[in-house]
Amino acid sequence: MMRWYGIEADPMDLSITAPRCTSPVPGAVVVHPGADAGARRWPPERFAAVVRALGRAGEDVVVTAGAGEGALARRVASEAGLPREAVLCGSGDVPFHELCALVAGARCVLVGDTGLAHLATALGPRPPSSSALWLLACGARPRTRSTGCGSIRACTTGHGRH
Repeated sequence: MMRWYGIEADPMDLSITAPRCTSPVPGAVVVHPGADAGARRWPPERFAAVVRALGRAGEDVVVTAGAGEGALARRVASEAGLPREAVLCGSGDVPFHELCALVAGARCVLVGDTGLAHLATALGPRPPSSSALWLLACGARPRTRSTGCGSIRACTTGHGRH
């Protein structure tokens, strides 16, 4: 499509530049349990179990929510034993520049097959020792991989940068 408009673009380059503003929680593990379609949503209790384990391992965890997902994010955080301040949401989406900064500065991003997964992919790659993107609910047969965030189930469909 870009070539049709006379714009040279590498079809394999999906990256975007990280925002200039700093992350509200640099180095945090970002967990986004929501998705528009139920089929792309991992069960909240599973997200809560992962978040609880990450907290026990000493990770700083932030749970994000899109528009209409605040109750879900608060449930995951509550079941995981996180304080209310660990949830970033409002009546609508987290402001895009803040979400970009959060994801760009994240140690790890745990999401389902959502727009945030694509944003994390576009903001990568990051050094393997500091961050990784893992899709937890993309409809593929998952496998377990060890990451900087511990062992979690990873998508095998080629989404993201595994």
